[in-house]
Amino acid sequence: MTIVLEDWHPRPEVLQLLSLARDFAEREHPVTVRQTFYHLVSVGVTPNAERSYSRLVKILVRARKAGILPFEWFVDLTRRPLELSLYENVATFLTKEVDYYFRDTWIDQLVYLIVWVEKQALQGVLWPVTAEYNVSLFVGRGYASWPITFQAVERFKRFSDKDLVLLYLGDYDPSGTDISRDLESRFHRLGVELEFKRLALTGEQVDEYKLPPMPAKKQDPRYKSFVTSHGGFAVELDALPPSVLRTLLKEAIESYLDMDAFRRDLAIEKSEKQLLLEKIKELKGEM
Repeated sequence: MTIVLEDWHPRPEVLQLLSLARDFAEREHPVTVRQTFYHLVSVGVTPNAERSYSRLVKILVRARKAGILPFEWFVDLTRRPLELSLYENVATFLTKEVDYYFRDTWIDQLVYLIVWVEKQALQGVLWPVTAEYNVSLFVGRGYASWPITFQAVERFKRFSDKDLVLLYLGDYDPSGTDISRDLESRFHRLGVELEFKRLALTGEQVDEYKLPPMPAKKQDPRYKSFVTSHGGFAVELDALPPSVLRTLLKEAIESYLDMDAFRRDLAIEKSEKQLLLEKIKELKGEM
């Protein structure tokens, strides 16, 4: 949806940047502003510096207000309203709620897995994939708090008869690599034995996708150990294009699932939803 809130005629060099940003966002959306920034860094139109990122934030805000870019292509999950869902009547409510019935597809699986991402900004990028496979998505926002750690532990304990897997995605930097170590250690200390797989970001992926590096932060207390093991440059998870992130996640999830059992459950779910809709139609006729 195009909304024009103000008139704006950007300079030619800004137009070039916006053209590349638009191509990227149209192809990859939903995206974050930081993912767009790293794409522009990778194609050489802006330096990999926080000052350049701040400038891009302002440019993209003006571009959306001027109708050059659609608002809905960009996600920001740090600001969400609290509101109640309202319905015309109970039949309308029940019809809508049918969409939120999801069969438990884990019952017939030999494995149970969750996905854990370091950064909240990427939640909206990954959720379409995890939701497709009924996989819970946990957001650490840096080092995980103990409450969210215990939530994950309780989830794993419900499926203690299965092989447990955690797929982790985080920055390739001093803290980002240590967060995964810390998280795995927490589960071990809490008595949860699982397969902990760092899905992204890895040094191999940095090389494979030619991701733009930046100097690792020297003030990070884990800087020296990171440099010793990985070198002096860091890369944020956001530098991976959204389509690559989603493909990596999709392929990883499917590699653990019994896809035949999963598809059977989806077929049953579909027939059950249809039955519910028929019952609601009968109820509507009696109202």
